[in-house]
Amino acid sequence: MSARLSGLIISEIRRSLSRRIIRLFGALAVLGILIAVVAVSVQSEKPSAAATAELRAYEAAVQACIDGTTGLPEEFGRPLEIPPNEREDFCRYSGFIQGPSRETFSYANMDGVVLGTSVPLIILSFLLGASLIGAEWRAGTITTMLTWESNRLRLFVTKLIVAVAVCVGFALAVQALLLLAMLPVAAIRGSTVGVDGAFLGSLFGGLGRATLMFAVASAIGFAIGATGRNTAAALGVGFVYVAVIEGFLTGFLPWFRPWSMVGNAIIWVSGEGSREIIGRSVGAAGFLLAAYAAGVSALATAIFRARDVT
Repeated sequence: MSARLSGLIISEIRRSLSRRIIRLFGALAVLGILIAVVAVSVQSEKPSAAATAELRAYEAAVQACIDGTTGLPEEFGRPLEIPPNEREDFCRYSGFIQGPSRETFSYANMDGVVLGTSVPLIILSFLLGASLIGAEWRAGTITTMLTWESNRLRLFVTKLIVAVAVCVGFALAVQALLLLAMLPVAAIRGSTVGVDGAFLGSLFGGLGRATLMFAVASAIGFAIGATGRNTAAALGVGFVYVAVIEGFLTGFLPWFRPWSMVGNAIIWVSGEGSREIIGRSVGAAGFLLAAYAAGVSALATAIFRARDVT
């Protein structure tokens, strides 16, 4: 790596981390986690030996229901008739299986919490990606940097990679902080029953899939922000596409559903198939999303190289 390129990378990292929006969202994330820790600590209580046994029995019954080895009353149907991505919610929340008599926070449910927090963090990654480049255009630093680094391709690609890395790192740091903060809560006021190899596999699998989505969202946000030259343009385009264009296309053109970003994102993040896109595997959904991000980024790069930046 040349000294010029390494210097460019370092300066981009410093510039990105110095943005006020990073500090603002970081402070809000820490505040949200602290509120969650206090709320869970107040509501939960350390289970007794009998309560622990009850919790173990409940988790075993839920797992048996998910696996389809437990019979269900006729009005519920059979577990095998329930789509895989809906089976766990059905078994836990339909009322068929009686839950523990006392409310106890179980760390074994944190894989589901990570899945839930991934959605707002994906949206946040899109916003951060657009903001990092939008602020550059607003401050006029793009033109200034081109006087030092005249290679537009190298400048743009470096900015894109650094922005994606910062957004992914930020999102993963928030999730890691949440996981660490809730661990002592589970040890003191909750339960760690069910925290085993299967739990860790589910947890890290979810984190891995979320990582790709953070990268995809931030790259697309950066590309749209770079092309529109401000953050608002990216937000507007993102909202119109997801809420209007894609909603219309998937509603009136069934052949478009296998190619929808939202549908494939749901399959990828959840790690399960969907009735909306029958036959689409998790791996294929992730590959398609990565291809979309690469295509949009390549288009934005071409536009940046060709247009006037003054």
